[in-house]
Amino acid sequence: MTEHVGTALAHPRVTLAADWPGTDTVVAVVVTEDPAELPAAVADIRKLIP
Repeated sequence: MTEHVGTALAHPRVTLAADWPGTDTVVAVVVTEDPAELPAAVADIRKLIP
């Protein structure tokens, strides 16, 4: 998980993203004042987690 934290922090919308081990689940925390930014944040998360 820690290998993704530094990469996630490079993207201001995504404060933390981690692959949940042994599953197809990704856990992410997105902080935004504008809900319209959420689709772009999801795209960022998909780029961060292989």
